[in-house]
Amino acid sequence: MKSFAQYLEESYKSACIMVEFDDPSTKSVLSIVDMVPNDWVYEPEGKEYTPHITIRYGLNLDTVDDFPRLMFFMPYPQVCEIQELSKFDTHPDYDVLIMKLRKTPKIFHVWREYIEMRFDCKEETYDEYVPHITIAYMKKGYAQQFIDDYADEYVEKIMSVTVDKVIISVPNGEKLIIPLKG
Repeated sequence: MKSFAQYLEESYKSACIMVEFDDPSTKSVLSIVDMVPNDWVYEPEGKEYTPHITIRYGLNLDTVDDFPRLMFFMPYPQVCEIQELSKFDTHPDYDVLIMKLRKTPKIFHVWREYIEMRFDCKEETYDEYVPHITIAYMKKGYAQQFIDDYADEYVEKIMSVTVDKVIISVPNGEKLIIPLKG
């Protein structure tokens, strides 16, 4: 299995499918991002100022025209419930502070399965898909410190996010934005 760093390096050379949030949800998530002390942040990865949930990355697509838009037809935006602040601590140099999701719309999993069946995808780094929102890449140990210090304040700030668009991003920088408005 590839290291996370190797996987990320390859992933930036491939396409990504993610979902983004409506303005109130984005502002709520960014309020948590802004709470992270700058001297706790691991550079160059830093803080995540474009909050999103990745559906699948590592797709071998060269242009957004290669992707079927109809699979993302939705009659309305989707709500995702936030479970807790958490972390990924498997990288030797940094931890990743995340918002773990309690409940995600089943359609996210359907999209992911369809993408993996229909497209050539790079090997997964992790055994299980864990839908989450990345807050920041942090120096080792500081993600847990942030959770210990701010979990109560965080819980009062945000309980759910509303997903209102799908983003397809390919290596050449081209993006396709598909609103979830039906």
